[in-house]
Amino acid sequence: MIFLKGFTSIVGGLTGLGVSARVWSAYFDALFDNKVRSFITEHIIHWPNARAPFSTYPDLLAFGITVFLILAMLAGLRNSKYLTNSLTVLNMSALFFIGITGFILGDIHNYQPFMPFGGQSIFRGSSLLLYSYIGFEMATIAIEEAKNPSKTVPQATVISLLIVTLLYSLAGASLTYLIPYKDINSESAFAHAYELSKWPWARYVISIAIVFSAGGNLLSGTYGSIRIMLVF
Repeated sequence: MIFLKGFTSIVGGLTGLGVSARVWSAYFDALFDNKVRSFITEHIIHWPNARAPFSTYPDLLAFGITVFLILAMLAGLRNSKYLTNSLTVLNMSALFFIGITGFILGDIHNYQPFMPFGGQSIFRGSSLLLYSYIGFEMATIAIEEAKNPSKTVPQATVISLLIVTLLYSLAGASLTYLIPYKDINSESAFAHAYELSKWPWARYVISIAIVFSAGGNLLSGTYGSIRIMLVF
């Protein structure tokens, strides 16, 4: 059982790293009009028939940032709680900005049809939301650094889950209110949505905020994954 717990923790941590790295890569590339993706697909390799969650091209940006952070951690770089907290606030601010401005700039007619693929597709899409909650177990990895952990860690976990659920729900609802569902870009959904909106300049604000916040997720995820591997 201990081996199984350790194995699943490592797999979960690495999965979370992969998701965060892909998000970071997509929004970083969006700042440069997806020139990196275009170069890779045109001059290196392209897999047009690949289905989600697999990428249609080798994401060298995601691979590079992940390797860089792992090597930095192994070399002795310590995770700064002030940096992580600052990036978390930035992430929450970006989601709150999306949730509010999306309803200001959008159109209620974009909700028609409300369930274009039927109820079954909602449950299928909900299964992907699992990745939104990967990483909360990292709080327990550094539990010895918390004050009164038997009380504060459970409270922080529950509060974090509630805040994340609220912000993600608000951002998701505003996205489909801002543009029709058929125009959503799966690679960098929010940046592309604001590019099509009345505030195209906001795509750069969103992309920069998400690049930094996803970098914070990678930093904390790498820190936690390495500690799990050393323990097991």
